[in-house]
Amino acid sequence: MDERLDGRFNAAIGRRAALKAGGSGLLALSLAGCIGRANVGERGLNPPSSDTIERGGVFTIGVADPPAGTNPLAVSNEQSYGMLDLLYGFGTTVDPVDFGVHPSVFANWSEHHTETPTAKPAVRFTVREGLTFTDGTDCTVEDVLFTYRYLLDHRPEKYASLLDPIESVERASSNRFDLSMQLSEPVSTYDSVQLAVPILPKHIWEGIDSPAEYRPTDHGGPVGLGPARVRTYDPDTAIELGFRGDYPLADLEWKRKKEELLHGGPFLDGLRYRVYEDDTALETAFHRGDVDAMYGSYTAEEIKPLLDGRRLVRGSGEGYKAFAFNLRRTPLDDLPFRQALGFAFDDRYWVERLNDGHVIPGDFVAPPDYTAVRPEHQPSILPRPVRPASQQLLTGPSTEAFAFRETDDGSLDVEGIRSFLTEGALITGGPGTFAGERYPGSLTGVEASQTEAKYEYTFGSVESDVLKAADTEQELRVDGTTITAIRDGPLALLTRPASEHPEEAKMTRRYTSALRRIGIPIERRELPSEELRTAVYRDEAFAVAPIDGEAVSEFAIETLYERFHSDNADDHDTADIGTRNNADEFVRNATGYGLTESATADDLITAAREEMAVESRNDLIRRAIERVYLDIPVLVASYEKLYWPANRTGFDGYVENLPAPGDTYLSTELLQLHRASTNGVLVARR
Repeated sequence: MDERLDGRFNAAIGRRAALKAGGSGLLALSLAGCIGRANVGERGLNPPSSDTIERGGVFTIGVADPPAGTNPLAVSNEQSYGMLDLLYGFGTTVDPVDFGVHPSVFANWSEHHTETPTAKPAVRFTVREGLTFTDGTDCTVEDVLFTYRYLLDHRPEKYASLLDPIESVERASSNRFDLSMQLSEPVSTYDSVQLAVPILPKHIWEGIDSPAEYRPTDHGGPVGLGPARVRTYDPDTAIELGFRGDYPLADLEWKRKKEELLHGGPFLDGLRYRVYEDDTALETAFHRGDVDAMYGSYTAEEIKPLLDGRRLVRGSGEGYKAFAFNLRRTPLDDLPFRQALGFAFDDRYWVERLNDGHVIPGDFVAPPDYTAVRPEHQPSILPRPVRPASQQLLTGPSTEAFAFRETDDGSLDVEGIRSFLTEGALITGGPGTFAGERYPGSLTGVEASQTEAKYEYTFGSVESDVLKAADTEQELRVDGTTITAIRDGPLALLTRPASEHPEEAKMTRRYTSALRRIGIPIERRELPSEELRTAVYRDEAFAVAPIDGEAVSEFAIETLYERFHSDNADDHDTADIGTRNNADEFVRNATGYGLTESATADDLITAAREEMAVESRNDLIRRAIERVYLDIPVLVASYEKLYWPANRTGFDGYVENLPAPGDTYLSTELLQLHRASTNGVLVARR
């Protein structure tokens, strides 16, 4: 971002919003494209049209771990995914700019329900005409029908969960569609999952009895519907792909309407993977210019050695860093107490001081690039009460409910947080002023699960040993009793060793100190990473603990189910709930969120998983995400900024602000790249 624009932008959107937009640091990523502030013309860029692009050239990617093969039914190696996307065609595709599901091999589709309430749903779809496999053979409806039946017969492990709800695929009885898929139950993400299989040519695969053992390159393949074919394949040294000159799936109507993406690719002649023995050798090759890009999306810490003038393609992570609260513990089972814990987390210190601006301050459990299901996405198609005006991604005041509460000099507002607790206030989704900050109300009209405090909070003299040496003169009482008396000791904030996670160690020290200043008895306990994982996900032996969220699933629906639905929570150590799981095994929902009616989004999550109408499903997901935010079983601290090291001199067309541009959406980038004949860079505006 231009420094002058950066200054105006930060001044306009305020303290925490500015923190989200840029922060400090050498590589601070402008989120202007994500939040509607960027305009390509303002940046002095003139992206070319597809018709004026100079075609040709071979782009070279260096890898330290080579792709593990070209069999789409067997290969799970991360480095293979980008290559498989180029070799095969899939029924549908997810647009990384706005997360819409769009046609690809399938021209159209529709979910079908009968009038009988107990009837199982079906999906009917049409196969696009005019497509050919890379060996010149026409793709027909028979190839698609064969693909599904082959998958159902052999059930490759990689596709097990995708195939589970599919009972059969047959020719459709309606003239409007070619095929009909019978499902055993409603599947909300059927269009991006069950319809997104790689299409196999029948004349190649019908003679293959053991799909897991098949190696296409040993038989002159692979043969697929993708834009590329294999020219040479030696996974120990180099792999080279050649691109088709005419690829109709890159010129579909929906792509022509996308201002952020070029249609009509690929524009390159070929792609080369060059294999190196380790990361050091790969970095050296990138420095020397032997490769145009390094495979992968890197954090700022990982990319520091490469800051030598090479340009970086900027993107974002697909997960989040958070602190989990154990809702089985008193008083963490009470909403106002958890919200007060949120007020005490100093996001400026975390983002600017400890991470040098290389992370984005967090709010919802859906990262910023998941715009289709972020609560800021407006308008909702379902009727709601009067809601706040539409707010910008990441910076709207409704995403600031639990922002750090500070005094004019930037220090913790101890008295403001104490007053919030003693007054019995809590943020339920309605507008109001809480601990000195104005909250305009929820974005989706959803309310928190709890509307009144469970306990009465008061402050008195310090009794707990852990607070006697702290910078506080008062201690919190819960219904007249100190927390140490209730819990037979202070709350436990777990953290990993400083040698492994130095920023986390520093943050937990500061966070512990802030909570003690309020009068909350809490102690910091350092555990090796594996022991901490066991304490959190098996034993539930914590009050507060750091969690690094894995990549959030597409549309966040399965992530919500795994991490925030009671089906995946253990009710161990919760005597008043009854037995639900109560097993000494690892669970995904470590917080126990959903086990009681005072903290649950089970209804919304369940409904979203069963809703097959896309906009209705997304609306339910947005509401579930904001319910989780208001109920605060986790405090989302930040999202990662990621970078893809790539040659910005010889090639243009890079799309910025995509999730994980150097791996997850590598194929999207490669279909945009072209020789550098202009100074244009496409910026993905959300």
